[in-house]
Formats: sequence, C-alpha cells, structure tokens
Amino acid sequence: MTIEFLRGCKPFIGVDGCFLEGPFKGVLLVAIRLDRNNGDFSLACGVVDKENKNNWAHFFKIFRICLGNEEIFKLSFISDRHKVILFV
Repeated sequence: MTIEFLRGCKPFIGVDGCFLEGPFKGVLLVAIRLDRNNGDFSLACGVVDKENKNNWAHFFKIFRICLGNEEIFKLSFISDRHKVILFV
C-alpha cells in the first residue's frame, strides 16, 4: 500500500475483533479505513487465539509500523470499546 493512497483516504480508522467459528478457531483482528467513495479499505488483519491486551498491543505495534510516517495524531479511531482496546 502506498502512502499516497492512504493520504487520499479519510482520516478515520475502525478497529474490531470477531470470533472465528468452524474448523479454525480464534479471533480475527482488523483495521479498516474509508476511501474517498466511503468504501472500506482493509489496512491490517491478524488472527490470534483470543482477544486480550497483549494481542491487541502487538497488533497495534505492527499496525503503527504499516502506517509509516503518517501523522497518527490526525487520525480518528473507532472501536466497539472492548475493554482491552481501551488500555492499549
């Protein structure tokens, strides 16, 4: 993903986790952003064994690297306010 494309997206990032069912168990952690047409653009995803503080912290650490030099303080984040996200 190029920084030029990210700059064209809206300064909004949604993060959430959802439980996986079926043959593969775990939790899918995702970060998405809205493009200029209000479409979802996936930024990052990861599968972890459970939704906890350590897994979210690691996800955000790697996600921050993926954002590169983008000014993080100019972004708005939204989540379902899961208790472990509040402390990361």
